[in-house]
Amino acid sequence: MPRLRAAVPSRRLTVFLLHDVLTAEDAITSDQPPIKVALDPGSGLEGAFYFKSRPATAPNWLSFVRPILSSDPNVTSSSSSAVLVLKAGAEFFALTFGFGRSLLDQTKIERQFGLKVALNRVNPDQIRSIDAKTLRRSRAIPPLG
Repeated sequence: MPRLRAAVPSRRLTVFLLHDVLTAEDAITSDQPPIKVALDPGSGLEGAFYFKSRPATAPNWLSFVRPILSSDPNVTSSSSSAVLVLKAGAEFFALTFGFGRSLLDQTKIERQFGLKVALNRVNPDQIRSIDAKTLRRSRAIPPLG
């Protein structure tokens, strides 16, 4: 009987190629700097980890539904942002977690990096079609109630 392997959980990663970056700090926005955590020297990686956490507060949408509720719900939410900036060869890459993109200096992000990677990885003979989407005006929706 064949042995079944335990499923390895997958994780979606967002990776940005950075330009005009000489150190990990160069990639981080100067607006409200996040907390920096050095990488373990034994990891063999060069870069830094940055994060920022926000305290739990009532979500903005609560004020929208509160007037129609029979009781006030005790609901809170918080957010966290993190970015791992790594050097690979002469290039720097940023892996973002949560709202980590907000910690990056947006002018340092190489635009359309993901599209370029995808186009370089796909065999052109296996592409059957390319779709483009255009948003168009739709009819008005009548008010509720």
